[in-house]
Amino acid sequence: MSSPTATPSPSGSPSPTTSPTYQEPTNPWKGGSTAAKAAGEPPPLSRADLDAQIAQADALLAELSAGNAELAALLKQLDELTEKANAALEAKAAADQALRDATTLAETSRATADALAEQLREKHQQLRDWAFSAYSEGGSTAEIMHIFDALMKDPANAGNPVGDLTYLTDERARLFQDIRHLAKRQEEVAARAEANVDAAEVAAQNAAEATAEAEQAVKAHEDAVTKAQADQTDLLQNAGPLAAMLLGVSSPEARQRGQAILDALIERNIDLPDLDKPCSNDNGIYPNGQLPASALCPLWMAPGEYAIPRAAAAFNALSKKFTEDFGRPICVTDSYRSFAQQVAVKASRGFWAATPGYSNHGLGRALDLCGGINSFGTIEHRWMRQNAPAYGWFHPSWAAADGRKPEPWHWEFAG
Repeated sequence: MSSPTATPSPSGSPSPTTSPTYQEPTNPWKGGSTAAKAAGEPPPLSRADLDAQIAQADALLAELSAGNAELAALLKQLDELTEKANAALEAKAAADQALRDATTLAETSRATADALAEQLREKHQQLRDWAFSAYSEGGSTAEIMHIFDALMKDPANAGNPVGDLTYLTDERARLFQDIRHLAKRQEEVAARAEANVDAAEVAAQNAAEATAEAEQAVKAHEDAVTKAQADQTDLLQNAGPLAAMLLGVSSPEARQRGQAILDALIERNIDLPDLDKPCSNDNGIYPNGQLPASALCPLWMAPGEYAIPRAAAAFNALSKKFTEDFGRPICVTDSYRSFAQQVAVKASRGFWAATPGYSNHGLGRALDLCGGINSFGTIEHRWMRQNAPAYGWFHPSWAAADGRKPEPWHWEFAG
């Protein structure tokens, strides 16, 4: 998927496994037989499969509205607001990544400029020492005595005094050359560092604007649902259970099934931390595919799957909401991928996998989902599109049904 320097692209791989270089974080939420864990990523959609899913989605929309023009208009309005929220979150994610890239580049170039400045100071100090010696002693006493000693010896046993003088002269000449070279290079790198700092400031402004637009788009969607719930009670009561669920009204049966899952976990003495709080405060920027265990948190009811702390907390809250509506947690097939896993995935999936080091899975910000979400034509996928933005998750445009690599199962975090 996306990375600090590349456009997101799809990929797939097995879940992280314990190895000498990877310490799996503790997962207090392993749910046994009820866990929403599946193995393997679906194969790329064929044209026929994609067309069938699109047709199924159209039929689902018609079924949801059931000939009710008012309900159809409301669902259409929510679809439009969902698209805006999804696009705004995708733009925010891109702006935030650009900011992280610009910040890293600015810090690196500034460190390089500082290192060159230190080397230049050392060379200048050598020049000052030589100049002082030449002024106070007529040159380095040791060097002059060495030359006199060579000149007084028998020519057969002496070195080449002219060569010694040439060596000393060359050393001074190299010192001047080093200073000129370092001064020029340091000036160039310092200028680039300044430009990178300016670029980082612009990126920060863009990220702030994108965040504000995303928050506004998500709020507009939430307000529309709230207004529908308050102003159109009769419409929601007469709507079918699936349509009502999309409008924020869970069925009693689904709520009961969801509560049963939580009760079962409590009976097995499995602690349930606050789902909306990260398990770690390690929000550092790490190389793609090289996140430490401290920068990853487990996904609720998806053993062996991890994301960065904020993404995991948001997803866990989203999965709990899904459980309230469907009576089961969100199914996860893949999450964080180490660099080695990305290499393996690229070898097996080719074009359909991101270049290793350029996948959003390697940043702990992408998930591959299942359980119905992995098809464009299901109520689960439609639910996910409508509810995910409120939790900072979005479906990237490249993975949409009309995108360059349709992947209904792939979702990314913009928070």
